Amino acid sequence: MDEALSAFQDIIIRLLSIDVEGFNFEVLLCATATINKSLLICLEYDNDAEILKYEQILGIDFEKVKVINCNILFRNNKLFKEYFPLST
Repeated sequence: MDEALSAFQDIIIRLLSIDVEGFNFEVLLCATATINKSLLICLEYDNDAEILKYEQILGIDFEKVKVINCNILFRNNKLFKEYFPLST
């Protein structure tokens, strides 16, 4: 994913939705540049263990903000504070 989006270095991705039928972890591990410039990331999950693994991969800059059915939404707090400094 990083290679495919490398031409768009100066953009911020508002919502990155990843649904690759069981390969979400592999995509996350190979898309660090894309993830770091994504404000919100939506991932499909099957169990709580997957949520914990997502949290480990995404790191401290990301916060779980919403669970909707089998999808979980993470917010990049570092980018959020940069682009929305007055928001709480």
